Amino acid sequence: MIIKAYPRTHYEEFKKYGYRIMLFERLITHLTDYHYHDYYELSIVLSCKNVVYLCNDTEYQIKEGDIVFSNVFEPHCYREVGTDAYCERFNLGIEFTRLMQFSTKGINLSSMFQQCNASYPIIRLPFKSMVKYYELIDVYKKKELKYSSELVQRGLVQLFLAYIYEDARPYIEVDTKNSESVQTVTVIIEYIQKHLSENITLAELAKEANYSISYICSAFRSVMNKTINNYIKEKRLDLAVQYLKADIPITEAAEQAGFNNYSYFYKTFKSVYGISPVEYRNRTLQENDER
Repeated sequence: MIIKAYPRTHYEEFKKYGYRIMLFERLITHLTDYHYHDYYELSIVLSCKNVVYLCNDTEYQIKEGDIVFSNVFEPHCYREVGTDAYCERFNLGIEFTRLMQFSTKGINLSSMFQQCNASYPIIRLPFKSMVKYYELIDVYKKKELKYSSELVQRGLVQLFLAYIYEDARPYIEVDTKNSESVQTVTVIIEYIQKHLSENITLAELAKEANYSISYICSAFRSVMNKTINNYIKEKRLDLAVQYLKADIPITEAAEQAGFNNYSYFYKTFKSVYGISPVEYRNRTLQENDER
């Protein structure tokens, strides 16, 4: 059964830091609709009852001690399958470029999200391996500092990634070719981010990465689960949404986001979000007025 997945809008933290760390407690409201996003997501399941993880139309049973991986643009959700359902989890969402910044020459953190890895998308940990995560959560709960909270959060993210990589490493397939692809994709994404409102061609991206068009297209798809053109389209839509929320005129929002053809922007927006740009802006303004 194929279920339609919808894009998830970035949280405010992503705009500022490129990552978001959060503790989801025992509330049914933290279960999610089937969705995808352009960042990686890692979760440690702390406790769980009558909830499954749905990924690419496949259900996975989850329990305490599971590490759950969500790749970029990979449809997924946590779904209730019984009464009194809940899923408490410690969660990290991180953009591709930020994940690469936390990586080192010998450690490619994106390798944790390769579907060829054993047990993907879930790794089960013994209880003794969970102790360090509970200690990390204790620090997270006490991070209310006046001047250095950002430094503490960055440290938490780096330590969380280190713990996850250490536990996931025995299951990771070392792929030299993938590492080369990741480096190429990093260059491409950084270029797209800088020139999103401009006309971007595959020839320009190939020149920037110093590879052929066919190679960069293949590398990008293998790493990001998305074509370059679709990635650019979704990033432009995300930017247009931010402009619409700021009450910028729709045609201007489309143009500043890199859409030169308003008719194409209108059709693309409605096909992704299910409503027109006008309806989206009006709904957003109404929600702001009600707050």
